[in-house]
Amino acid sequence: MSDNLQDIANLDIEANLEMGILGSIILNNEMIDSLEFLKPEHFSYSAHQKLFKHLKNCIQNEDKKIGAPTLGTYFKLESSMKDLGGVDHLKRILAS
Repeated sequence: MSDNLQDIANLDIEANLEMGILGSIILNNEMIDSLEFLKPEHFSYSAHQKLFKHLKNCIQNEDKKIGAPTLGTYFKLESSMKDLGGVDHLKRILAS
């Protein structure tokens, strides 16, 4: 495999791993407590960094329950989420 193809394959793996982590947090908010070591900058994609930061803030600092319905508006309004496909990207995250 050439370097370029390997880079593309790695990006897909990273994106899927990040979406899996984010999806798990959305489906089980308590999971974020076991991920204390994880920081937004550990995510490769800036949109995923922003989403992780948003989830962490809402769950830990504001003591809010976060799920797909409550995130729908965030995905419609946040420009980085809209650029990734908005609510369709949320569905991909939840399916990961």
